[in-house]
Amino acid sequence: MATKKVIILDKVIGKILLYVLFQFFITLITFMTYPTDIFRGFGRIVLFTVIPAGFVSYMPIGLLRQVDVTFLLEALGCALLLLAGSVWVFHIGLRRYSSGNLMGIRM
Repeated sequence: MATKKVIILDKVIGKILLYVLFQFFITLITFMTYPTDIFRGFGRIVLFTVIPAGFVSYMPIGLLRQVDVTFLLEALGCALLLLAGSVWVFHIGLRRYSSGNLMGIRM
């Protein structure tokens, strides 16, 4: 009887968590539709750091409005640094990886 209650509770918590994550996703999309100029102070910091909606929505539009070569080169440099870092972390993980499918013969 107790096991059945735990399973039901687990399903309810799973559905609530899925609903909360879905609402967060919708909120993120909503923030992406607003122009970034309306946000000031802490809201702007959150928009560009915690929730990357500012970069997703504003960066391409900002580059279409006015091409700043210095900014473009800095953004490209940051993108290349992030790419190099991710490749480095991937290779570290690849060196530490051991497949669970290997079968050894003991004699």
